[in-house]
Amino acid sequence: MTLASPVADSTPTRLNFLPHHGVLREASSTTKLRVVFNGSTKVPSGETLNKHLMIGPNLLPALFDILLRWRRHRFVLATDIEKMYRQIDVHPEDRDLQRILWRDHRPEEIKEYKLNTVTYGLACAPFLAIRTLRQLAEDEGKELPLGAIALREDVYMDDILTGASTLSAAKEVQRQLRQVCTAGGFPLKKWSANDAALLEELPSEDQLQREPRWWQPGESHSTLGLRWHPN
Repeated sequence: MTLASPVADSTPTRLNFLPHHGVLREASSTTKLRVVFNGSTKVPSGETLNKHLMIGPNLLPALFDILLRWRRHRFVLATDIEKMYRQIDVHPEDRDLQRILWRDHRPEEIKEYKLNTVTYGLACAPFLAIRTLRQLAEDEGKELPLGAIALREDVYMDDILTGASTLSAAKEVQRQLRQVCTAGGFPLKKWSANDAALLEELPSEDQLQREPRWWQPGESHSTLGLRWHPN
């Protein structure tokens, strides 16, 4: 996000302001407060930004296929692409379509900012994100084939569920996947696995931090809508 220069009313330009609000999620182990942007808000003419954006094809693998393939592995891994949309830059010419109004504190003057990255709430965001991951897998596939396959076939939005039949093979998939994502600027966080050996080389801050609650055992967590007990 960068500070934007105010545009005079007489200056013809492509310009759009995105309404936004915060969503508080106390149960989240990472992002307690998530900002939501609305690209479907109508302007006085009745138009919306999302109406004029190309959605693109659905590039996501079938969720059933991902879960079924994951359950067949003897050694399994789960991880999350941290702030996936925010890792992908938007072309500078399009950033004025992602303007917002903001001030850090109430007494301050309201200022205009431009969002420089792919923004949740825009119709094109899912396609742009997954298409970027597909391109990254293609670019790095020759040097890191196992990581590229996992990135292409085992990703559902920002969740990655992968694995292998042996511990050594699972470690190699993990190593290559981390390298591929690092090459594209996508940090992998909230790692979990069904074998401690797959987590021993990871920094503790990159591993899933479980918060036990009376209704949810500490050893379980949600994975693509399912409750998973790694151990």
